[in-house]
Amino acid sequence: MEKFENTYSENKITFAVFGDIHGALDKMFAVCESYENIYSEKIDYILQSGDLGVFHYGSKLDKTTKRFASKDPTELGCMPYISGEKISQIPVIFVSGNHEDFDFLSCYQNNYIDPYNKIFYLKSGEIFIVEKGELQIKIAGLGGIQPKDNLGKLQQKCGKYLDPKAISKLLSYEPGSIDIFLCHESPKTKQLCETMMSNECGSEEIREIIEKLQPKFCFYGHYNKTPEPYNIGNTIVIGMSMQGYFCLPNRKCNIAVVSVSRDKGLLNWNYKLLKKDEIY
Repeated sequence: MEKFENTYSENKITFAVFGDIHGALDKMFAVCESYENIYSEKIDYILQSGDLGVFHYGSKLDKTTKRFASKDPTELGCMPYISGEKISQIPVIFVSGNHEDFDFLSCYQNNYIDPYNKIFYLKSGEIFIVEKGELQIKIAGLGGIQPKDNLGKLQQKCGKYLDPKAISKLLSYEPGSIDIFLCHESPKTKQLCETMMSNECGSEEIREIIEKLQPKFCFYGHYNKTPEPYNIGNTIVIGMSMQGYFCLPNRKCNIAVVSVSRDKGLLNWNYKLLKKDEIY
């Protein structure tokens, strides 16, 4: 298990959670700075649910990324952070999506992708511990999407799709062993299928993981329109592309703020989804 060292002395951790930012790291950090200025609350870590847009200057772009980047260069906004031209203002923990340089990520599994050790790639199936004061928060991840056909199932080792070995590893953990579950794909639920008006979405395996481990939160991305937060047992499941909330400019990506503190030995969790007019 990897650990970030303590960054502040107060016994509270605040996470900003982002969905698919597709390279818009500058905008992501700007939103966090605005939030901090408005609410006088320090964001300790950013959690990101895949499609960070991990491409370096030598990457071969997939067709979709290449098409969008020709119109919007910020799709490739991760490049200067990987090269060291820019430094992440806040530590980032992310899982892979389905639009990344998977060959590059395969060399940095459960490791930092930048020279300043600020942007951490959480390997599928692994647990990352964030510590601060008396707090210890465990975060697990599962990158990639559900394969929709036999070709996708044959290509599961490429990084774009859910990894069966990682799923098995997650299912081997004891209930209550993680606090936050980050995934790119959604659990298979009635709520998502109704919102997307399709039964071809979501993963039964992710739902099984949530049902067994019962983390406090599950955050997922990938979809352009996700349902309002709902529960699977005691887990609050949040898709990061809901209508009616603040979105990262030019991205279908909501922002959630999660804070946890300890009082008399108990963890107190709070979360909110930023509204449309909440951040400038």
